[in-house]
Amino acid sequence: MIINYPSLGTWITATLLQCHSIKIRDSVASLLSSIANQGDAGVRILQLLLELLPTLGDNVDTSHQYFHLLRDIIEKRKPPLESGDLQNLAVKLGEMIKSHPIVETRRSKLSDIKLVGLLDLLRSIMKMIPHFKAEMAFQHELFQEIYEKCLFDIPDAGNHGAYAPPKCKTKQSRKSAFDLLFELTKNSLPVFQHLANKLYPNHESVERWGNSWNYIPTSHEKAESGYVGLRNLGATCYMNSLMQQLYMFLNSDTP
Repeated sequence: MIINYPSLGTWITATLLQCHSIKIRDSVASLLSSIANQGDAGVRILQLLLELLPTLGDNVDTSHQYFHLLRDIIEKRKPPLESGDLQNLAVKLGEMIKSHPIVETRRSKLSDIKLVGLLDLLRSIMKMIPHFKAEMAFQHELFQEIYEKCLFDIPDAGNHGAYAPPKCKTKQSRKSAFDLLFELTKNSLPVFQHLANKLYPNHESVERWGNSWNYIPTSHEKAESGYVGLRNLGATCYMNSLMQQLYMFLNSDTP
Protein backbone atom coordinates (compact mmCIF):
# COMPACT_ATOMS: atom_id res chain seq x y z
CA MET A 1 0.00 0.00 0.00
CA ILE A 2 1.21 3.52 -0.79
CA ILE A 3 1.06 4.60 2.86
CA ASN A 4 3.90 2.16 3.62
CA TYR A 5 6.12 3.56 0.88
CA PRO A 6 9.39 4.59 2.62
CA SER A 7 9.87 7.69 0.45
CA LEU A 8 6.26 8.83 0.63
CA GLY A 9 7.23 12.38 1.64
CA THR A 10 9.52 12.74 -1.37
CA TRP A 11 6.81 11.36 -3.64
CA ILE A 12 4.23 13.80 -2.26
CA THR A 13 6.63 16.69 -2.83
CA ALA A 14 7.32 15.65 -6.42
CA THR A 15 3.71 14.98 -7.41
CA LEU A 16 1.73 17.45 -5.29
CA LEU A 17 4.03 20.46 -5.09
CA GLN A 18 6.62 20.31 -7.86
CA CYS A 19 4.53 18.84 -10.67
CA HIS A 20 3.28 21.44 -13.19
CA SER A 21 0.39 19.28 -14.39
CA ILE A 22 -2.85 20.35 -12.72
CA LYS A 23 -4.47 17.00 -13.55
CA ILE A 24 -1.71 15.06 -11.81
CA ARG A 25 -1.81 17.31 -8.73
CA ASP A 26 -5.61 16.95 -8.58
CA SER A 27 -5.35 13.16 -8.85
CA VAL A 28 -2.69 12.90 -6.15
CA ALA A 29 -4.68 15.18 -3.83
CA SER A 30 -7.79 13.07 -4.37
CA LEU A 31 -5.86 9.86 -3.64
CA LEU A 32 -4.29 11.23 -0.46
CA SER A 33 -7.64 12.60 0.69
CA SER A 34 -9.23 9.17 0.43
CA ILE A 35 -6.32 7.55 2.31
CA ALA A 36 -6.45 10.23 5.03
CA ASN A 37 -9.85 8.92 6.13
CA GLN A 38 -8.39 5.54 7.05
CA GLY A 39 -7.35 5.81 10.70
CA ASP A 40 -3.57 5.69 11.26
CA ALA A 41 -2.94 6.37 7.57
CA GLY A 42 -4.54 9.77 7.98
CA VAL A 43 -2.20 10.58 10.86
CA ARG A 44 0.86 9.91 8.72
CA ILE A 45 -0.50 11.85 5.73
CA LEU A 46 -1.23 14.85 7.94
CA GLN A 47 2.20 14.62 9.56
CA LEU A 48 3.94 14.54 6.19
CA LEU A 49 1.94 17.48 4.86
CA LEU A 50 2.72 19.57 7.95
CA GLU A 51 6.43 18.70 7.66
CA LEU A 52 6.41 20.12 4.13
CA LEU A 53 4.91 23.44 5.26
CA PRO A 54 8.21 25.15 6.30
CA THR A 55 9.95 23.96 3.12
CA LEU A 56 7.66 25.81 0.72
CA GLY A 57 9.32 28.56 -1.30
CA ASP A 58 8.03 32.13 -1.29
CA ASN A 59 6.27 31.81 -4.64
CA VAL A 60 5.01 28.26 -5.10
CA ASP A 61 2.39 28.64 -7.82
CA THR A 62 1.73 24.88 -7.78
CA SER A 63 0.73 24.68 -4.11
CA HIS A 64 -3.03 25.18 -4.48
CA GLN A 65 -3.87 21.46 -4.22
CA TYR A 66 -1.47 21.02 -1.29
CA PHE A 67 -3.16 23.71 0.81
CA HIS A 68 -6.65 22.57 -0.17
CA LEU A 69 -5.80 18.99 0.84
CA LEU A 70 -4.24 20.05 4.14
CA ARG A 71 -7.23 22.23 4.99
CA ASP A 72 -9.67 19.46 4.05
CA ILE A 73 -7.91 16.86 6.21
CA ILE A 74 -7.76 19.14 9.26
CA GLU A 75 -11.42 20.16 8.95
CA LYS A 76 -12.72 16.59 8.52
CA ARG A 77 -10.40 14.80 10.92
CA LYS A 78 -12.17 12.53 13.44
CA PRO A 79 -11.42 13.02 16.24
CA PRO A 80 -10.32 16.62 15.62
CA LEU A 81 -6.85 17.82 16.50
CA GLU A 82 -6.29 18.87 20.09
CA SER A 83 -6.88 22.55 20.84
CA GLY A 84 -3.24 23.03 21.84
CA ASP A 85 -2.02 21.54 18.55
CA LEU A 86 -4.34 23.82 16.59
CA GLN A 87 -3.13 26.87 18.54
CA ASN A 88 0.50 26.00 17.86
CA LEU A 89 -0.26 25.52 14.17
CA ALA A 90 -2.15 28.85 14.07
CA VAL A 91 0.84 30.68 15.58
CA LYS A 92 3.16 29.00 13.09
CA LEU A 93 0.97 30.01 10.15
CA GLY A 94 0.72 33.56 11.48
CA GLU A 95 4.51 33.83 11.61
CA MET A 96 4.78 32.46 8.08
CA ILE A 97 2.32 35.09 6.84
CA LYS A 98 4.22 37.87 8.61
CA SER A 99 7.58 36.77 7.19
CA HIS A 100 6.21 36.19 3.70
CA PRO A 101 7.55 38.80 1.25
CA ILE A 102 5.50 40.77 -1.25
CA VAL A 103 5.15 38.62 -4.37
CA GLU A 104 2.18 40.17 -6.19
CA THR A 105 2.87 43.14 -8.43
CA ARG A 106 0.67 46.07 -9.33
CA ARG A 107 -1.47 45.70 -12.43
CA SER A 108 -0.88 41.93 -12.34
CA LYS A 109 -3.67 39.36 -12.19
CA LEU A 110 -1.38 36.58 -10.91
CA SER A 111 -2.17 35.81 -7.29
CA ASP A 112 0.32 34.74 -4.66
CA ILE A 113 -0.88 31.14 -4.32
CA LYS A 114 1.19 30.41 -1.22
CA LEU A 115 -0.10 33.48 0.62
CA VAL A 116 -3.69 32.63 -0.36
CA GLY A 117 -3.16 29.09 0.91
CA LEU A 118 -1.74 30.29 4.24
CA LEU A 119 -4.59 32.76 4.75
CA ASP A 120 -7.30 30.23 3.92
CA LEU A 121 -5.72 27.51 6.06
CA LEU A 122 -5.40 29.84 9.03
CA ARG A 123 -9.03 30.93 8.62
CA SER A 124 -10.17 27.29 8.78
CA ILE A 125 -8.15 26.72 11.94
CA MET A 126 -9.44 29.87 13.64
CA LYS A 127 -12.98 28.59 13.11
CA MET A 128 -12.07 25.58 15.23
CA ILE A 129 -10.52 27.55 18.12
CA PRO A 130 -12.70 30.69 18.53
CA HIS A 131 -11.46 31.20 22.11
CA PHE A 132 -7.98 31.84 20.71
CA LYS A 133 -8.98 34.61 18.28
CA ALA A 134 -8.30 37.62 20.50
CA GLU A 135 -4.93 36.28 21.61
CA MET A 136 -3.99 35.50 18.03
CA ALA A 137 -5.15 38.91 16.81
CA PHE A 138 -3.38 41.03 19.40
CA GLN A 139 -0.63 39.12 21.22
CA HIS A 140 0.58 37.48 18.03
CA GLU A 141 -0.13 40.66 15.99
CA LEU A 142 -2.20 38.89 13.35
CA PHE A 143 -4.75 41.71 13.16
CA GLN A 144 -2.09 44.29 12.35
CA GLU A 145 -0.52 42.01 9.76
CA ILE A 146 -3.79 41.36 7.91
CA TYR A 147 -5.33 44.83 8.23
CA GLU A 148 -2.22 46.83 7.45
CA LYS A 149 0.43 44.73 5.72
CA CYS A 150 -1.90 42.57 3.65
CA LEU A 151 -4.74 44.99 2.89
CA PHE A 152 -4.32 48.71 3.53
CA ASP A 153 -0.64 49.62 3.51
CA ILE A 154 0.17 52.15 0.78
CA PRO A 155 3.40 52.89 -1.09
CA ASP A 156 5.52 55.84 -0.05
CA ALA A 157 8.62 57.58 -1.34
CA GLY A 158 10.89 55.06 0.33
CA ASN A 159 8.92 51.96 -0.57
CA HIS A 160 7.44 52.01 -4.04
CA GLY A 161 7.65 50.23 -7.36
CA ALA A 162 6.10 47.03 -8.66
CA TYR A 163 6.52 45.25 -5.31
CA ALA A 164 5.23 48.09 -3.14
CA PRO A 165 2.67 47.41 -0.39
CA PRO A 166 0.21 45.92 0.29
CA LYS A 167 0.94 42.20 0.11
CA CYS A 168 -2.51 41.40 -1.28
CA LYS A 169 -3.20 43.16 -4.57
CA THR A 170 -5.26 40.69 -6.58
CA LYS A 171 -8.94 39.91 -6.13
CA GLN A 172 -8.21 36.36 -4.93
CA SER A 173 -5.63 37.22 -2.29
CA ARG A 174 -7.58 40.23 -0.99
CA LYS A 175 -10.69 38.07 -0.63
CA SER A 176 -8.69 35.55 1.42
CA ALA A 177 -7.32 38.32 3.64
CA PHE A 178 -10.76 39.88 4.14
CA ASP A 179 -12.26 36.45 4.90
CA LEU A 180 -9.63 35.82 7.58
CA LEU A 181 -10.13 39.28 9.07
CA PHE A 182 -13.89 38.71 9.13
CA GLU A 183 -13.44 35.30 10.77
CA LEU A 184 -11.33 36.86 13.54
CA THR A 185 -14.23 39.18 14.45
CA LYS A 186 -16.81 36.38 14.74
CA ASN A 187 -17.69 35.63 18.38
CA SER A 188 -14.80 37.84 19.49
CA LEU A 189 -16.03 41.19 20.75
CA PRO A 190 -12.54 42.69 21.37
CA VAL A 191 -11.46 42.01 17.77
CA PHE A 192 -14.77 43.31 16.41
CA GLN A 193 -14.50 46.53 18.42
CA HIS A 194 -10.90 47.04 17.34
CA LEU A 195 -11.87 46.61 13.68
CA ALA A 196 -14.81 49.02 14.08
CA ASN A 197 -12.50 51.63 15.63
CA LYS A 198 -10.16 51.25 12.68
CA LEU A 199 -12.91 51.60 10.09
CA TYR A 200 -15.06 54.32 11.65
CA PRO A 201 -12.74 57.30 10.95
CA ASN A 202 -12.90 56.49 7.24
CA HIS A 203 -16.64 57.21 7.27
CA GLU A 204 -16.58 60.49 9.14
CA SER A 205 -16.12 62.66 6.04
CA VAL A 206 -17.72 62.53 2.61
CA GLU A 207 -15.54 61.15 -0.14
CA ARG A 208 -14.40 64.00 -2.36
CA TRP A 209 -14.94 61.91 -5.48
CA GLY A 210 -18.37 60.66 -4.42
CA ASN A 211 -20.27 62.91 -6.82
CA SER A 212 -18.11 62.19 -9.83
CA TRP A 213 -19.94 60.16 -12.47
CA ASN A 214 -16.65 58.97 -13.94
CA TYR A 215 -14.84 58.06 -10.72
CA ILE A 216 -12.12 55.45 -11.32
CA PRO A 217 -10.16 54.75 -8.10
CA THR A 218 -7.08 53.39 -9.89
CA SER A 219 -6.70 56.64 -11.83
CA HIS A 220 -5.84 58.40 -8.56
CA GLU A 221 -3.13 55.95 -7.52
CA LYS A 222 0.51 56.84 -7.51
CA ALA A 223 2.62 55.54 -10.35
CA GLU A 224 4.91 52.59 -9.63
CA SER A 225 7.79 55.08 -9.37
CA GLY A 226 6.17 56.54 -6.26
CA TYR A 227 6.05 60.05 -7.72
CA VAL A 228 2.87 61.97 -8.46
CA GLY A 229 4.11 64.70 -10.82
CA LEU A 230 2.29 67.96 -11.54
CA ARG A 231 -1.20 68.59 -12.81
CA ASN A 232 -0.86 70.53 -16.07
CA LEU A 233 -2.87 73.74 -15.82
CA GLY A 234 -1.60 75.13 -19.10
CA ALA A 235 1.74 76.66 -18.09
CA THR A 236 3.45 73.74 -16.36
CA CYS A 237 6.49 73.94 -18.63
CA TYR A 238 7.27 77.49 -17.48
CA MET A 239 6.80 76.59 -13.83
CA ASN A 240 9.00 73.51 -14.28
CA SER A 241 11.84 75.48 -15.86
CA LEU A 242 11.66 78.10 -13.09
CA MET A 243 11.78 75.40 -10.39
CA GLN A 244 14.82 73.84 -12.06
CA GLN A 245 16.61 77.18 -12.17
CA LEU A 246 15.84 77.92 -8.53
CA TYR A 247 16.89 74.44 -7.49
CA MET A 248 20.23 74.70 -9.25
CA PHE A 249 20.78 78.22 -7.92
CA LEU A 250 19.95 77.39 -4.30
CA ASN A 251 22.12 74.26 -4.35
CA SER A 252 25.04 75.97 -6.04
CA ASP A 253 28.31 76.55 -4.24
CA THR A 254 28.61 79.92 -5.95
CA PRO A 255 28.25 82.78 -3.45
